Amino acid sequence: MEPKATNMAEPKKKLSKSRTGRRKSHQALKKQNLSKCPKCNAIKLPHHVCSTCGYYNDEQIINFDKKDKK
Repeated sequence: MEPKATNMAEPKKKLSKSRTGRRKSHQALKKQNLSKCPKCNAIKLPHHVCSTCGYYNDEQIINFDKKDKK
C-alpha cells in the first residue's frame, strides 16, 4: 500500500470577483514623474543624470565627446 501524498491546502469556497479586484487594485502601473533638465531642457527622470548633456546638480558627471554622439 502506498502512503498518501500530502497536498497543499485548498480553498473552501470560490473568492468573489470584488475580493480579487480589491487585492489586485494596488498592482497597477503608476505614471512616471518626469522633469526637465535645467541645462538643456530635455526630459529626464528626477534625481538622475541627464542622458543628453550629462549634467546633474549643475555638475558635469558624464563627459560626452563629439565622437560618441554618432
